Amino acid sequence: MAAAAGYLLAAIGYICGIGSFAIDSGPYNVVVGMYVLVWALGIGHVLILQRQVTKHAETAPPPVPSAAPGNAMALAQAAARAQRRREAQELVLQNPVAALELKVGRPDIAHRQYDDGGLVDVNHVPAEWLVRGLEITPEQAAQIVAVREQRAGFLVPDEVLVHCPLILPARFELIRDRVAVLPF
Repeated sequence: MAAAAGYLLAAIGYICGIGSFAIDSGPYNVVVGMYVLVWALGIGHVLILQRQVTKHAETAPPPVPSAAPGNAMALAQAAARAQRRREAQELVLQNPVAALELKVGRPDIAHRQYDDGGLVDVNHVPAEWLVRGLEITPEQAAQIVAVREQRAGFLVPDEVLVHCPLILPARFELIRDRVAVLPF
């Protein structure tokens, strides 16, 4: 706000001062030079601010949507689970051996120590856990199990959509971030 007020005062000073001097006189040239200087400083200031805003936007957590006060905790927990799923998916890609050892995507196994945020490994989880973890129908889960046995597992999550016609694209978009694919 102080910078904006300073630029406003400089603009007002220019407007008031420029009419007081004859064109091409020494004072007139000083006022024009000062105006150009303020203009150049303003551009530099905007560039600095833009860099700071961009840097902040890259490091800031995503904003939590506004909701009723009682829902704020639920929204924060959902965002934290989504972040854990992203981290677990990265582990699956970078180190599948560790992901298998940590039982990533295996909610059917009791006493797991790694919190994967609710991932479901469609290559290993029994049908009833597919229904529960992905919120799909028993028929859709049975199709996933049949296809994974026929194909010796899925290589990437999108293969579920390609090879299981009971799972419609709109539904798959809703569950995609919960689908994990570990080596069969």
